[in-house]
Amino acid sequence: MTNAAQAEDDQGSPLSRRSLIGRVGVGAGIAWVAPVVLSSPAFAQGTCVVDSVNWLNHESSLNDLATNSFQVGVGSLSTMTVTLDTSNIGSGTGSTTYASTVPLGGESASFAELSIDASAAGEYIELIFTFDNPVDALAFTLLDIDRSLGDWADRVSLFADLAGSAVQLTGADFTITNGVNVNHTALAVDPLATYGAGNRFDGVVDPPDSQPGVDNNTTGGNVAVVYPASIDRFVLRYEPGSNTDLETQQIGLASFSLCVFE
Repeated sequence: MTNAAQAEDDQGSPLSRRSLIGRVGVGAGIAWVAPVVLSSPAFAQGTCVVDSVNWLNHESSLNDLATNSFQVGVGSLSTMTVTLDTSNIGSGTGSTTYASTVPLGGESASFAELSIDASAAGEYIELIFTFDNPVDALAFTLLDIDRSLGDWADRVSLFADLAGSAVQLTGADFTITNGVNVNHTALAVDPLATYGAGNRFDGVVDPPDSQPGVDNNTTGGNVAVVYPASIDRFVLRYEPGSNTDLETQQIGLASFSLCVFE
C-alpha cells in the first residue's frame, strides 16, 4: 500500500443537536450540544465544533483507497487521514467503495462501503482513521451487520485510542437496531494483540424469511455509535465471523460526524 495522501476538504457548518441525532439515530446517547467550552488538561481550552463527512464528496478517493490513503479537512484547523489496510487478506480481496450496494441497511447513498471476500479463516481488512488533533464524540452508523446461514457472517471490531490509551464503548454508547440479529462483545484486549480494549459486533441470526441475512431495505442489521471520550485514532476491522462460510460480503459506514477542538 502506498501512503500518497490526496488532500480533500469536507468542511461543513456546525450542526445542531437535533440535526446530529437525526444523523446517528434516536437513542444514540448524545448528551451534549455544540459549541462547548472545554477545560480538560489534555487540550488547550477551546471550543468543540461539530462537523460531518459527506462521503459523496470523496467517492473517487474511497474507490481508490486500496492503493492511496486520503485526507479530509474537519473543522477549520484539523485533518483526518483515511487508510485501508489490506495486508491481512491473504489471497482474498478487500476494498472500499462509495455506496456500491444499494440499498444497504436501508440507505441508498451517503455511505462508505467495505467489502471482503476472504480465502481463509483469520483474514481481515482494517479501515483506519487518524486525526492530527484529538476529536470528541465521534459518531457513525454501521450498516447491515448480518448473517446468512451457509453463506457468510459479518464481524466488525472497533478500536479507538487517545495517545495510545484505549477508549472503549459501554452499553450506553451504542444502539443496536435489532438485538436478535446483531450481538455485542466487549473486548478487554484485542484478540490479535494489535490494539487495546475494543468492541465487537457480530451478525448472529439469519431471519426466517426469503432474504439471505437481514433484508438490505431495512435497518435490522444497523448499529449507531457515539464514542464517549476524545480520541485521535479509530480503527474498524472487518472479517468473516465464520470459519467455514466464506464468500463476498459487505457492510456500510454512514452518518459520520465528530466534534473538533478549535
